[in-house]
Amino acid sequence: QGSYVMQDWWLAYWAGEQEKLSSTNSSTATNGTNSTKLDLGFYLGVYGGNLLHTQSALFLSLFLCFLLIREPCWFPAGLTAATILFGFVRNLLLFSVLVKAAQSLHNSMFNAILRAPVRFFDINPIGRVLNRFSKDIGQVDSMLPWTFTDFIQVFLQILGVIAVAASVIPWILIPVLPLLGLFLFLRRYFLQTSRDVKRLESTTRSPVFSHLSSSLQGLWTIRAFGAEERFQNAFDAHQNLHSEAFFLFLTTSRWFAVRLDGMCSVFVTITTFGCLLLRDQLDAGSVGLALSYAVTLMGMFQWGVRQSAEVENMMTSVERVMEYTELESEAPWETKKRPPPGWPSKGLVTFELN
Repeated sequence: QGSYVMQDWWLAYWAGEQEKLSSTNSSTATNGTNSTKLDLGFYLGVYGGNLLHTQSALFLSLFLCFLLIREPCWFPAGLTAATILFGFVRNLLLFSVLVKAAQSLHNSMFNAILRAPVRFFDINPIGRVLNRFSKDIGQVDSMLPWTFTDFIQVFLQILGVIAVAASVIPWILIPVLPLLGLFLFLRRYFLQTSRDVKRLESTTRSPVFSHLSSSLQGLWTIRAFGAEERFQNAFDAHQNLHSEAFFLFLTTSRWFAVRLDGMCSVFVTITTFGCLLLRDQLDAGSVGLALSYAVTLMGMFQWGVRQSAEVENMMTSVERVMEYTELESEAPWETKKRPPPGWPSKGLVTFELN
């Protein structure tokens, strides 16, 4: 994320240098002297990754250290190449860890189900078990890694936006702190409801699987007694109950999204008026960078917070899977109380006559 922000920052610095050079050339043109041009190979080398350009390699190394002194040295330059490389390594590490964790949860739950006593299957319908292995494991295995990775990326982008805006207009941190407190309050208020609604949605999904499984197993009996309409009405009732819970979850998410958009609008408005008030002290590149990041924050902030809430809501699936990993286990297949090595050495049958 740092290399991603540095790309845009480098473009703003490039625009500022071009603006200074244009003003210098306009003044020298009146004196009859020759105008100068920027070294495009140098700036493109830093931005695009031209490792063969010595000055670009030098400048990136000193720019990252906040020094702007040129010396002949070699350094692996290229913000674009760094962004691609770091992004690939980040996704590879995150997905490897998350997928291994999902596999471990699945194997633990599967082993616990195999070792569960018969009474567990008597009191729990098959649809409830299928719900754990289908929907909950599907959330943990496929949706949770993508959502968690997206949340980490957007969260770092939000930090980059605030850092860039604060570097251009430092006093913008004053309204950011109250907005951050309001955001934390809204998020906690929303999650207290959304977690319970998500659990309700997961619970109402189990009767759908149970009814569908039992209907498929007894399909011939249902047709023989002509009970198709009764079973169809029962399935519609279970499906409607689940749809109501799922729609309630969607409406709570929309409620949260509208309030997040309002907070982002306040931040963009403050940034815009700050740039107008300080227009004589800021260069065009810095203003453009701050405004573009502030506008980007409108969609990014809502999506990032929604993803963070979605990650926490998806943890209910992890909670349900962990519940089955802690099931009471039946007696072990092998016991430590073994008979003697020579047992049995002989046999004896006794008949007792009264």
